[in-house]
Amino acid sequence: MLFAVSIILSGEISIKELQWEVGTLNRKVISTFDKVKDAISTINAVHSDGYSLEHLTIIGKYEDDVKRITEKTDVKGKAVYEGSKPDGMIEKVEQKFSSDHKEKPEDFRQILQENGLGPVKTDEFAPVLEKGKYIVLGEKDYEPSDAQEE
Repeated sequence: MLFAVSIILSGEISIKELQWEVGTLNRKVISTFDKVKDAISTINAVHSDGYSLEHLTIIGKYEDDVKRITEKTDVKGKAVYEGSKPDGMIEKVEQKFSSDHKEKPEDFRQILQENGLGPVKTDEFAPVLEKGKYIVLGEKDYEPSDAQEE
């Protein structure tokens, strides 16, 4: 969650920069995964260790994959694109040249920023997301010892 604050500081900081700074305070990357099953296993393990599911978010490139993870784990999920990833070579080529679905680096950056990562972590993890990996985010200051029985 990002917070916009209307403060003017000698024109030296923009609202976007202020949002990023607030965003760096509330989210951290717990881990990244190549496969849906690995993301599910780790989310379940982290939860078993006391991390509350309400403090976790899975981010992925395609909505269908993210939905599979959220249905099995009850965490929040966000996807960069609707639908599913192309399966065959022909679908991949069609998608590459389709005007409906042009991948843009800013799409990956935006979803990470909207989910509370600051500029340094966004720069680090946007390429990971672009490659089709899954990213599990958690509340930065949350510790498993803070967990309530669910």
